[in-house]
Amino acid sequence: MLMGKQFLMGLALSRGAELITLRQFEPKTFLQTLEDCKVTVAPVVPPLLLFLAKHPMVDNYKLSTVVDVIAGGAPVGEELLSALKKRFPHIKHVRQGYGLTECFSTFLSPFYGSKPNSCGVLLPNLECKVVNQETMAPLGPHEDGEICIRGPTVMKGYLNNPEATAKTIDHEGWVHTGDAGHYDEDGYVYIVDRIKS
Repeated sequence: MLMGKQFLMGLALSRGAELITLRQFEPKTFLQTLEDCKVTVAPVVPPLLLFLAKHPMVDNYKLSTVVDVIAGGAPVGEELLSALKKRFPHIKHVRQGYGLTECFSTFLSPFYGSKPNSCGVLLPNLECKVVNQETMAPLGPHEDGEICIRGPTVMKGYLNNPEATAKTIDHEGWVHTGDAGHYDEDGYVYIVDRIKS
């Protein structure tokens, strides 16, 4: 939840945009807010994408101002992306992203294109590597391992908890995300599993 709020605040502030948040999801309130506030960018989780793509209630609202949809929290497959684009042909971009509290936002699909099930490409000023969980050796494209992030948005550590900090951030400043995945030859990253609970 914290990472989502950080992402939304950063997105809105960087564009000089108005940020609208709802206390909880309630279908009518959500749709009415999109319509009344003429929302242009809608950051949502995949279940909300499914709702927008398939629920009959959505047809009762004018959502033509929404041109950019950003999904985070879980991978989104081609079938759901296609259903959303078919229902809302005016949407210019459907992008996916990834982040965590310890690193803020790290990956986001670029405006020039997203790939199904990918959380996008590395954001500026960050480094990423995928490592073998046992040897910590870096892996190449399409090889699954732990995703590690390093850069200026990485936290300094957990407050008053050096043991937890040492388990998460190594001596070179890499945050071990606890997520398994890989990258492809174009630099798109795919999360495939969770290593840590």
